[in-house]
Amino acid sequence: MSKKQKIVVLTHPAGIDFVRVKDVTGKEVASFYQNKNELDFSQFPKGVYFVQVSVNGYLFTEKLVKR
Repeated sequence: MSKKQKIVVLTHPAGIDFVRVKDVTGKEVASFYQNKNELDFSQFPKGVYFVQVSVNGYLFTEKLVKR
């Protein structure tokens, strides 16, 4: 059985403006807006990604490495 890989944003979904996932070239590979706090990451190939989360107007960026 394969493990399900996902990103979970730990905040109330109503506070999320958007979540964007970009690859190392800066290309946006996924995004979602409001009312969702989970992104299934299993379809992404191995690599380095940057996850941008905007919450109530504040932007946070985190590096994510999928192995």
